[in-house]
Amino acid sequence: MTGIRLEIDWPDEPRALGSAFSATERASLGRFVMHVNGRLATCAQDADGRLHDGPVVPTVKLAEWLLWNWWRLRWEPARFAAPVAERSINWHQAHEMMAIGEGWMWPDLGIASDGYRVSVRARASEPISTEPLVFLTDVGGVVPATEFEGRVDRLVQAVIEHLPARTDDHSVLVRMRDQLAAERADVDFARYRKVEALLGSDPDETDAERVQTIISDGRVLGERAMQELAADSYLEPAQLREMATAEGFDARPDDGISVPVHAPIDASRQAPWQAGVAYARQLRELEGLGTRPITTPRLATLYGVDQRALRNDSGDSPIAFALGRDTGNGKHAADAGGERVVLRARHPAGRRFELARLLGDRLLETADEPLRPATRWASTYRQKAQRAFAAEFLCPIDGLSEMLEGDYATESIEYAASRFRVSPLLATNQLASNGLIETMWADDPDISPSTLAT
Repeated sequence: MTGIRLEIDWPDEPRALGSAFSATERASLGRFVMHVNGRLATCAQDADGRLHDGPVVPTVKLAEWLLWNWWRLRWEPARFAAPVAERSINWHQAHEMMAIGEGWMWPDLGIASDGYRVSVRARASEPISTEPLVFLTDVGGVVPATEFEGRVDRLVQAVIEHLPARTDDHSVLVRMRDQLAAERADVDFARYRKVEALLGSDPDETDAERVQTIISDGRVLGERAMQELAADSYLEPAQLREMATAEGFDARPDDGISVPVHAPIDASRQAPWQAGVAYARQLRELEGLGTRPITTPRLATLYGVDQRALRNDSGDSPIAFALGRDTGNGKHAADAGGERVVLRARHPAGRRFELARLLGDRLLETADEPLRPATRWASTYRQKAQRAFAAEFLCPIDGLSEMLEGDYATESIEYAASRFRVSPLLATNQLASNGLIETMWADDPDISPSTLAT
């Protein structure tokens, strides 16, 4: 069984608690139970060795946490590959259930979104002799974001209906629920809250002018593209134009590949790495490439850019991107008018990977926007699909396996990587993501390790 279930088992009689806890906390006590893809994610063992389906907690605190962090849980992506400095305490407080705290044992549950799907990861806790409860389950799963929304709505409503009416905490919870519902129903307000969340900010905790600027920039270079930047390294249109002029290379997509006919992606149901790999294999087949390595001149021709773009090692752009040519008055044409391609990596293998990502984005992204970014840290659906496409297109697993013939020694992988003109990390992660060697990327159940090989 796939999906998630959020449930509360209410006790027959309220548990006796000390005066340090409010009447609402005592009244809202219930056993929180969560299943992910048919597996119990909140299984716990008490100090006497008894097993429980979940912890007994004040569910009013859980409901408040879900409501307050709803926009970030729904839209903010994980940043697993980012430097430690990028993984802020602020992020963990909004996405890790343990952050609710207040003296209660909460499961180590992490929740993050890629825009279309929500990943849930439960981790077993380390046994500590002084702790009354130990969580036993390591399980992860991914569900459509709309399903997650519905589950949260029902859990919050269950808590509200269980609480004594006309108490202060009941009124606060009702007010939070109604305010969130009104924001979700208002298209403009929902867009504003989404941008806040992508920036890693709680509601009304970031500069309003900055949020409005990002929304306005989206009308020029594309709303979806600018939201990708907001989730990673935001650059204003003027900065992008300046870098495109100074560091970019002319490209004419019409001189490259023709976009093949394909079935639309159901992003809520299809993992991004599956979409990326499928498109890479389709393009290889259409171009008659088999599983052979792709030369640099051929890759440049497929994109429609001069191969010098793949050999240049200068530039200071924090991301790779393609920007439609400037048509004047701050407007940009998309593919038909040509574009400027900016690559970030200094090493040729990295630049090949980035150009392949932009090539994949041209095939995978349905929005016809002037800007197409390949960002570094944010694990949005679009960026994960790009990376998976690039990994499989440049270093197809069938060709890599055939070349290695079961020899996965470091030297052999490095040799194969040099033949495919990719980094050893990418080749290693291709093997790991296809189950041929052990993988260390276990935090995100929706990610193929090769998607991290930039």
